[in-house]
Amino acid sequence: MAFVKAVVFLVLATLFWAGNFVFGAAALETVDPISLTWIRWLLALIPLAIVAQLVERPDWRAVVRHLPLLGLLGVLGITGFSLLLYYALQFTSPLNASLINAVNPALIVVLAAVLPRVLQGGHRERITWRAALGIVLGLIGVVIVITDGDVLALLREGLNPGDLLMLGAI
Repeated sequence: MAFVKAVVFLVLATLFWAGNFVFGAAALETVDPISLTWIRWLLALIPLAIVAQLVERPDWRAVVRHLPLLGLLGVLGITGFSLLLYYALQFTSPLNASLINAVNPALIVVLAAVLPRVLQGGHRERITWRAALGIVLGLIGVVIVITDGDVLALLREGLNPGDLLMLGAI
């Protein structure tokens, strides 16, 4: 039963992420990216706060102590990502944006290996040769799909502004 529950939640997470790209592109026909970002997070704020309190039971004293850092991470991670995503969707397709977003896990692994330990709580990840191979193959796959198999198109035409904004988002 736990396996089925995990699969259902993974599928739902994927659908919600894909829905955000498709819904965002459609919503941008009537709402600007800044308003869409604010509306999205205002609608999510109360349900997320309730779930966080019930499931995570945060230590509010620790939250207050780390509020400046948490605020910065919130602005960069949540607002910055959403805002850049919605601006990107004005210039690129939801498919391209979601494929570029697929580079995000690889970028996290690379940053975990190269960022100073002090920024990572005293721990630095090591990239194995298998992980490096997976990262490279994943990046090659994203480039092939985004360019419709014409990788040299990147050299001829470059990335469109939406693709560049999406790279900035991740």
